[in-house]
Amino acid sequence: MLDLFWEHPPPLDPKVVGRMMQLIRDRIRGLEDKRALLNEEKELIVRAASLGPPLFF
Repeated sequence: MLDLFWEHPPPLDPKVVGRMMQLIRDRIRGLEDKRALLNEEKELIVRAASLGPPLFF
């Protein structure tokens, strides 16, 4: 059992690793974009709420 502990895993294909890293970067970028949109939405809601009720009501 201890001999398995000392063995190294087989080397990974750099192309596969690169593709996976790019997928992760793309996912992170998408989440950051979504967070920015949610923050903008919150700011617009606060701005609209601070204007008070509409005058044509």
